[in-house]
Formats: sequence, structure tokens, C-alpha cells
Amino acid sequence: MSIWSFKDKIGPGVSKNEEKAPAYIRFFKTYFTHFPTMVGLNLLYLFCCLPIVTIGASTAALNYVMRNYVRGVHVDPYHDFLKKCRENFKQGTAVTVLYIIVGILLGFAISWYRSQYTTGGGFGFALLFGLMLLIVLLAAGSLPYLFPMMVSFDLPLKQLIRNSLILCTAKIFRTLGMLLFAIVFLGAFAYFWQLGLAFLLLTNFSLVFLLNNFAVYPVLVKYIAKEEENKDDGDDEEQIFTDTVK
Repeated sequence: MSIWSFKDKIGPGVSKNEEKAPAYIRFFKTYFTHFPTMVGLNLLYLFCCLPIVTIGASTAALNYVMRNYVRGVHVDPYHDFLKKCRENFKQGTAVTVLYIIVGILLGFAISWYRSQYTTGGGFGFALLFGLMLLIVLLAAGSLPYLFPMMVSFDLPLKQLIRNSLILCTAKIFRTLGMLLFAIVFLGAFAYFWQLGLAFLLLTNFSLVFLLNNFAVYPVLVKYIAKEEENKDDGDDEEQIFTDTVK
């Protein structure tokens, strides 16, 4: 038996009345119901992110577990986390390297255009500075959509990024809300760093990714997923969000 095979007990499922409950009620119920697992997953996520290049694969894996919690379907959290880490290692690593390179280039560009404008370089540098900030916003806004999509659909990296950028602009207010939450969350973490450090180790990423999937899941269902009547482990329930290959 695998040392990571700590399976949650399969319960009676999610009732129709519970599915109709407001999202914020389902979010808090899911979070506190699985709180011990959230802590364990958070620590496992931090450990798997230590090589840095594995951040993308680890993020995809944690999003997979959180997505299944949002769906209300059974998941073996630790086993499935490690499994999805392996399955998404190639794409996750590519995303990590790509976004790091883009971030470094944008950082240099923003710094240079800002210095040119402040030293009297003309209004054109201010426009370019604003354009770079817009690209940063788009890149950051695409990430909440990219990883849940990565673990749900068998898509090439180019299409994943394209779809993520389209969704982040099509649902701009939802995207801005998630980014605003991240900014406030990080600001509070930096200000109360003593408490924030303990929170970071315990449940920070699990909480953020769970909230992100509650926000992103309906968008993926509406715009990406196709309704199919598939069987899932002998279950006759219609599946509206299915993994095509993964």
C-alpha cells in the first residue's frame, strides 16, 4: 500500500439542495469539512515547490484536488496530488519557465520605461509603461484559469494560454475580483507577517486555490466543458465536467 493512500471516506454524495446553496456557504462548508486535509496538502504543496521548476506541476496538482472538492466528487487527496504532479510535470514546468521569463522581461521593461518617462523621455514612454502594466495584469489574470483548465482538459500549452487569456478578459470583473483578493491577502500577510507565516505553512495555498476554483469552475463549465453523459466508476449521474484524457 502506498504511504500516501490516505483516502477520505466516501460519503452519500452531494444532495440537490446542497448544490443549490450559495457558493459562499458551500465554500466555507467544504473548507472546514476538509480542514485537516487542507493543512496536509498545503505542507505537501510547499515541499513539492522547493525545486522551483516544479511549482507549475504542484500548482496543477493542488488545483485538481480543490476542483474535485468544488465538484463534490470523491478524491484521494494525497495520492491524486502526487499522481497529477507526475502527469502535469511537462506542461506545469513549461508554464513555470515561461512565466518566469516573461516576468523578468516585463520587470526590466517596466523599470526602464518608468525611468525614461520620469527623466523627461516623453509621453510615449508613459504609454509603453502603461502597456507593460496591462500585460502584467493579463498574465496574472490568466493564471487562475490556466491551472484548473490544465488538469481538466487535454489541451496543448498554446491553447491553454490562449483560452486563459480569453476567459480572463471575457470575465474581467471576476478576474479583477480574484486579483484584488490576492493583493489584499498578500498585503495582510506582509503586514501581519508573524501570524501570516504560520498561516502560510498551514493552509494559505489550499485556501486560495479552493476559493479560486469556486470562482473559476462555473466559467469553465459554461465556456469550455461540453455536456456529456459519461459513466464515472459505475455512477449513473450525468457528468457535466469531464476530464477528456487526464
